[in-house]
Amino acid sequence: MSKVIVLILLLLATAITTVQAQSAVPIVAPADTLEKLENAEAYKQYLADSILMTSQSQAQIDSLFKDHDAIVKTLQAEAAKDLSAEKVSNEKTLKALRAEEAALRKELNKEKKKTENWFNRQVNKSMRKTKYETADEE
Repeated sequence: MSKVIVLILLLLATAITTVQAQSAVPIVAPADTLEKLENAEAYKQYLADSILMTSQSQAQIDSLFKDHDAIVKTLQAEAAKDLSAEKVSNEKTLKALRAEEAALRKELNKEKKKTENWFNRQVNKSMRKTKYETADEE
């Protein structure tokens, strides 16, 4: 997006320079020689204006590229900052989830132990019952 803006501004600066340069061209009669033209004050002014506009255009182009580079660097810095903040947030979330997982595993192990103990007690009761019943039958 910023490259498009820079390109548009560059084309606009070029168009303005071209229009200004064309309007500054002196009108001379066909009979004038090159030597007379070079000595003419309007031609000298035209050359000076052309050189000035060229340097101004180049300065504008350089300024646009510097602005573009500054914008790109700013956007990259902001993106890096946002990613860094998101990374920190994700790390905190991951740490919290791991702590929650550890707590749930601990709770699961407790419940597993309780269930095993209950099952073993039930098996022992059943075995005692069976033992008493077989002892009574004999």
